[in-house]
Amino acid sequence: MCVQFADDQFVTDLMFADDSAIFVQDDAEATDILYDIARHARPYGLKISAEKTKVMTTDGSPATVYLEDVLLEQVQKI
Repeated sequence: MCVQFADDQFVTDLMFADDSAIFVQDDAEATDILYDIARHARPYGLKISAEKTKVMTTDGSPATVYLEDVLLEQVQKI
């Protein structure tokens, strides 16, 4: 999933320092992307903190997203 901001221009994620926002279509895609990011970060000694990682949906619907078998907390606002 992405956000279109101009003709043929899309944003799929926002990243700054150690913060990121990832736009996805569903829970499974979010879990898969987090798994891939964690897998690629591991060889560099980096780890995503499941305790600090939050899930938020645009419409407030419930989400079930995992990071390394840990269910991530869902928030309504940041």
